[in-house]
Amino acid sequence: MDTLYSTFIERQGEWVQLLVEHVQISMIALFIAILLSVPFAIFVVKYKKASEITLQVAGILQTIPSLALLGLFIPLLGIGKVPAIVALVIYGLFPILQNTITGLQSIDPLL
Repeated sequence: MDTLYSTFIERQGEWVQLLVEHVQISMIALFIAILLSVPFAIFVVKYKKASEITLQVAGILQTIPSLALLGLFIPLLGIGKVPAIVALVIYGLFPILQNTITGLQSIDPLL
């Protein structure tokens, strides 16, 4: 246990830097996913049939495992921040889109 703790303390600067980098990648992907999903949901919710189809397609695509999605982008984009951000954006689009559409549909039209 002492070895683990001492290694943890010795590499504190490294893991803090990696933690910050991880949070940055996640926040960038979340911001992009919100920028893409919310306006699309606002547009689609005006058309009942389009919103139903969008919800069904998003539900199906959301079942793709995140590691499989990341593995799909490695041959195309390589390994690094860009494929991670692209995979996280795609993986984050569907729940944001579904929940935004559902939330907008639940608003009373008289408001």
